[in-house]
Amino acid sequence: MKKIMKASLAAALALSLLCGVSLAESGGFGAAPAATPEPIHKAAVPVVAEDGAYSLNAEDYADQWALVTDEATGVSYYMLDVVYCASPVDPTVEHMAIYAPEAYMQEADGKVVKSAEGSVTSSNGVVYTADTAPILYTNTSGGYSSSAVQDVTIAYMQEGYVQVSVGARGKDTVDAEGHYIGQLPLIMVDLKAGIRYLKANNDVLPGDAERIVSYGYSSGGAVGVMLGASGNSAIYDGYLADIGAADATDDIFIVLGYCPITNLDSADAAYEWFQAGNQEYFLFNAMAVDMYGNDISDQITVGRGNFHPFGDNVLGGAHEDELAAKLYDWYVDYVQSWGFDLGDDGRNGAYFTGLVQLYSDGLTQWLTRYDELTKPDKEKYPDAAAYVQHLYDDYGADAWLELAEDGVTATITDYDVFMGNFISRNKMCPSLDSYNKASNEGSAFVDADGNRKHFSVLVRDLLGEMVEEYRDSDAFTAEEYDYIVRLADAYAADVDDEATRLLEIMSPANYVLHDDAYWASTLAPHWRFHIGSADGDHGLPAAWLMHNALLTYAADEIEDSVIEVSWDQPHSPAEIDVQDLYDYIDGIMADALSE
Repeated sequence: MKKIMKASLAAALALSLLCGVSLAESGGFGAAPAATPEPIHKAAVPVVAEDGAYSLNAEDYADQWALVTDEATGVSYYMLDVVYCASPVDPTVEHMAIYAPEAYMQEADGKVVKSAEGSVTSSNGVVYTADTAPILYTNTSGGYSSSAVQDVTIAYMQEGYVQVSVGARGKDTVDAEGHYIGQLPLIMVDLKAGIRYLKANNDVLPGDAERIVSYGYSSGGAVGVMLGASGNSAIYDGYLADIGAADATDDIFIVLGYCPITNLDSADAAYEWFQAGNQEYFLFNAMAVDMYGNDISDQITVGRGNFHPFGDNVLGGAHEDELAAKLYDWYVDYVQSWGFDLGDDGRNGAYFTGLVQLYSDGLTQWLTRYDELTKPDKEKYPDAAAYVQHLYDDYGADAWLELAEDGVTATITDYDVFMGNFISRNKMCPSLDSYNKASNEGSAFVDADGNRKHFSVLVRDLLGEMVEEYRDSDAFTAEEYDYIVRLADAYAADVDDEATRLLEIMSPANYVLHDDAYWASTLAPHWRFHIGSADGDHGLPAAWLMHNALLTYAADEIEDSVIEVSWDQPHSPAEIDVQDLYDYIDGIMADALSE
């Protein structure tokens, strides 16, 4: 067992060379970046059996625990890095770091084992032990890239939680020859294998592996939602057998779904319904390529603040408005087909008004708690009234906001005007499967040589409809029509039966909405979705569909599902106060421990 004092990043890295692991300073709660960072840990001394398989017995790693002290806080914790499957494709990726409060472990005969005596009391007064602590299962995937093992979050140790930072293959994972080896759904396979390892070693490792809490945001939130929806699904059995996953279950206890970019089979349509009020958008720098992959950054302006009118087709062609309208109508029909209350115009019925209410409730909570919160810029807006005035001055709130006499109870009176004034659209149409294949999600569909492929069955089919509808129309010039034909042909060439299958199994709503045996799974009992009010990405419509599906189709299988808009927060692990997260986890855990 090794002891490390984290004095500084440089000192920690120097010490890590002596212990065979690498340490880096964490950004604290919610520090997972939009792009996957470099991993900071490698499984230093993986335990390999005589047959060449990696050991799935955590007891074989009992002499590799390190005791680390964080100098800034004085908090000590144990850490261990393990390979979590017997036949990993890349053990430098398929491994995880386990962090546990010092009280949960003890030295015995040169090894580190669970302590039967130690405990930690959380900020809410819940007493946890090595056998009862929840396990926060954190991933850093962004845009369906790989997840990299990260440093400990000290606050989790102080709360008494066990943290497992898991590495997993993703769209950017390549082998020694440069071939891509992390195509969907392999990120799910690796994450499930990590869970199975924890459950198979529940008697040995700290934390209760039946109380796993998934944590991630953006696509990291999406794969967390997938974990909650697809627990023990037979769809993944073959994949898991290929990498030698432990013989255990892979369902989880709590889903923390921060802005999850998910339900990929309907996401392009959901985005048009969600963003219909925005008549302009901006493009990230990576999007400045045409449908053939040519750099056109010298022809258009990109980046935040460079807005383009919706329908101008700044990347070429003449399809944006028409395709967006088709996607919108398709989504209305799709939502209605599951029995949800949405009017034919997509702008009335409980499914729509409930979404709008999330924003009203989010702003109300922000204003009500304004004085106690640390996130507001109180130098600019010292109190709630000043913040509200800011909304009127800078976001035209007089056209979309109504405040009650108490000055804090808010009502969004015009959703589309609110969207147009307050939330930026950062995607073209189609938004995920963009025709230049340059979106974050689009780049997740690559072959072994790195060639990107279209993946949306929906976009393929609707473009095909447009080709037929406008064949003899004067709506487009011959050149514009030819562009649509070439675009439709490109999607038709890429989107095959396998793409259809991948899209379906990577859409968690399918595991809830369908009741046939193929989709059978063990759902997580607890769900919590949080999306920032300033988030113009896909997270809210995806989470809203999941939330409604769970409450309508799985009410007898789950305990609860809550969804909130965190006001003034961006595309991020959106919390207006991190204590809210601890309150939620501890509330559920207190009930579980009392049973």
